[in-house]
Amino acid sequence: MEATINETGIISALQGRSDSENVLMLLGIALFVILVIAFIVMIVRKQNVAVLLPFFILPIIMIGFTRISRLKAPGFEVQTLQQEIKAVEDNPSDEAAKRKLSASLQKAVQAVPINKASADQAATIAAGQIALGQPTKAREWATAAVKKDPNSKTARMVLERTKANRIGGP
Repeated sequence: MEATINETGIISALQGRSDSENVLMLLGIALFVILVIAFIVMIVRKQNVAVLLPFFILPIIMIGFTRISRLKAPGFEVQTLQQEIKAVEDNPSDEAAKRKLSASLQKAVQAVPINKASADQAATIAAGQIALGQPTKAREWATAAVKKDPNSKTARMVLERTKANRIGGP
């Protein structure tokens, strides 16, 4: 009988994150475990555990920070924008999806200037613009994303698509 790891465990929690985000999360988990052990030891020794309670905030923030910062960006939600981009890419003739994506992109661009956007935000905006057939704007945002995170797969993919549009275009 062969053991398999399903996608709901630790493996899926680590996928889609940078190495630094994984380290932060794993260190947060380690700190939480250490605090729980210290908490139990203090209870057994009948010591005051109230001094330990405020320290539980730090590992919780460390564990949840990357997920929270990814889901909510200032002024718009990156995850929602990615879903709208996928909807347009899956059905390019859907005008309603294009209008919805266009409105969301406009809101995102107004909320976060290109020089203040994180690499994820800039790459997502670039992907949305390429999905709407705006390669010039997409190239600007993708270039900004690559400058902030040279390993950004989304930004590099958008840059490749804009180069293909220039070569194959008018």
